[in-house]
Order: sequence, then C-alpha cells, then structure tokens
Amino acid sequence: MSAPVDLTILADDLSGAAETAAEFLDREPLPTLALHPVDADRGGVTIVDLDSRTLSEAEADRVLRTALDAVPDDRLVMYKIDSLLRGHVGAAVDALARRGPVLLAAGLPALRRTVRGGVPYVDGVALHQTDLWHWEAASAPQTVAELLRRHACDGLSPRDIPSAVAAGAVAVCDIASEADLDEAVRIALPTPGIHFVGTSALAAALARTLPPATVDAAAPAVDHGSRGVLVVVGTAAASAVDQVRALCEQGAAHHELDAVALLAGHPNSDGLARLLTDHPVVVVTLRGSSEPGHRRALADRLGRLVAAADRAAASRPDLVLTGGETARAVVDALGIRSLRPVGVVHHGAVVSRTSDGRHVVTRPGSFGDRGSLVDSVIHLASAQKHALFATTTLRNPS
Repeated sequence: MSAPVDLTILADDLSGAAETAAEFLDREPLPTLALHPVDADRGGVTIVDLDSRTLSEAEADRVLRTALDAVPDDRLVMYKIDSLLRGHVGAAVDALARRGPVLLAAGLPALRRTVRGGVPYVDGVALHQTDLWHWEAASAPQTVAELLRRHACDGLSPRDIPSAVAAGAVAVCDIASEADLDEAVRIALPTPGIHFVGTSALAAALARTLPPATVDAAAPAVDHGSRGVLVVVGTAAASAVDQVRALCEQGAAHHELDAVALLAGHPNSDGLARLLTDHPVVVVTLRGSSEPGHRRALADRLGRLVAAADRAAASRPDLVLTGGETARAVVDALGIRSLRPVGVVHHGAVVSRTSDGRHVVTRPGSFGDRGSLVDSVIHLASAQKHALFATTTLRNPS
C-alpha cells in the first residue's frame, strides 16, 4: 500500500529533521524542510523542525500542539524521535494519541540501534547500561514503554499492531531490521487515523512506499568560488573529539571556546573572524561543560558568536554543524530562513542549500566515524570545485 502524498513529519531538532528529509530525496514528491511549526500545513512531504528537544516539557508540548493544529485531520503524521530516546517522547506520544492511534517504532538498524523485548539496545548493549545519556539530567530508560504515560503494549511484532491499537494501547514494536520497519508500516497504514512515532529509519520505511522521484533533487551546484568551510561542533558526544582531531590533522585551524566564559558573555568573535579570513577550513569546539539546563543558552551564545564572525570575515563560508541544537542556533543567528536538502555525505550527515546560496551539512552529534567531519568538508569542497585539503579524497561519495 502506498502512503498518502501529504505527509507531515515533526522533528524535535534540526539535524534529525534534515536526516529525515534526506530519506525522501529519491522519492516523489520531493521533501520540504520547514523551520517553523506553523508551516506544518504545507502539502506534499513536509518535515518541520520544532527545535523543542531541550525546551521544558510544557513549552515543547505547546510547540508541538501549534504544529498539530496546523495539520489537517486527514493528513498522515509522524513524529520523529531521537534514536537514543532523548527528548520529550512521552509528551509527544500523548499529544498524538489524542488525535488517533499510535505506532512507536524506535529502532535505527543502520546504526545498530535496535529494540528487543521492548528494551532499546545500542551495539547490542542495553541503552541504560551505556554512557550515552551522560549529558542528560535523567537516567536512560530501561524500556521504551517506560517513557510513556499511556497504556502501551511493548515487545510487539508488526502482526500484533492491529490488536494493540484496537485495545486503545500505544503499539511499541520490536525493531531489528529495516524489514521489520517495512512490515510495521505495511500493517499499520490501513489503520484509520494512525500516527507514527520513530526514528529516521521509520521515515525511510514510509518513503519506500512512495514512487521514485522523476527529477534529481541534487541538481548541479553553482560554482561560487572558494569560500571555505566553518565546522561548528556543539555536541557532547565523546566521538566528536577524535573527529575534530582527524580534521585538524588535515590542516583545519582549531578555535576552542570555553563554555563557561561563553555563557558569561566574555568571548568575542574577532579571533574566529580572523581565522575564517586566513584559513580555508576552521573548526570551532567548546571546552569544559555546563549544566544541562544551560545547554540551550550555550547553543544560542555559540550561534550568535559564529554569526558575528561570519559577518566580519572576508567571505561567508559553507558550514558543517554537528548537534541539532547547535545547528539550529547557528542557522537562526545567521538569519537563514529555509533549507533545501540536496544530498548525503553519510548516514545522518545531510547537505542542504540555504536561501543565501551556501551549503550546510547538518549531523546528529552521536553519528559518524573518525573521518566524518573530514568527509563532510571534502564534500563541500567538491561543490565549491576547490581543494580545501591537498591530499585527502572523499571516502564515501554520494
């Protein structure tokens, strides 16, 4: 069965929204990536970044309700969640369940993030036994259903979905493979009023029900000359340290900011502006940590500093932004109002064009191997038709 062509997907951060939009690049209709909840009423396939993951639960619920109020009742709706189950998953499921039945499929098999017996696993280790929630104020859940306030049936196979939703329960499926997701979508789609909750892998399963695109979403890039690349790393993921080191080994200039000083408003943008003028690749990172409740303020300060340096630099660079909150803060501070996804560097690292003509790679903080940032920069360099690194070749061309 084919999914309706009017599909609205609501995401709680920008990197996740872009990751989801990329799943529809080879499908018809091509996706739109919107940055404001009131744009959720657009036709076709629309992915909306609600920018709500680190809001308070009450504020996140208000933003989600605003988006849902804009969505016609007969349109298929999916809420995209973080593959590590961070964010206000329970509140989002509540809001959707008031509109109709809910299927929750939380796996992301491509990154070995699965659900078995209702328990989320990462590389075969139960999520609550990893340190992947070390930046969160709460502890990682032992089961997916633990995050919900409504009655849920978990550990389900796809064939159990109809009976679970008929009983008024949230159907929480075990997911080990893309085939499981395809089967869950196939069985759930005929259910009147069904709402989907899951990762970008669930969105990909919905995309596979749509016809192939008849045009190339990634049309040839306009050569705008060498403008350099600015990489902004706002993630707390441990893997980012090695990714930044690999980038610096290729010759990137490293600009490290103290998180506490940034929150206090002390750093200025002059040093970063000089680096952007003098070096083809610059990477910005944060040193130290802050309280979880300060994360949004920290991202906003970082975004404003980057925007000030961008305005002062000799040319406006293309961007690589890691961590959804950081990505959104930088995009907002730069005054970028729209993004058009056009390609993928690797899973989760999505290339978009901006309304002012530059390219932006967004990527969740926990994604990518050691060469992820290097590959992203080289991908942008190929669009610029300019070699930013002298010797490295792109390992994963798209």
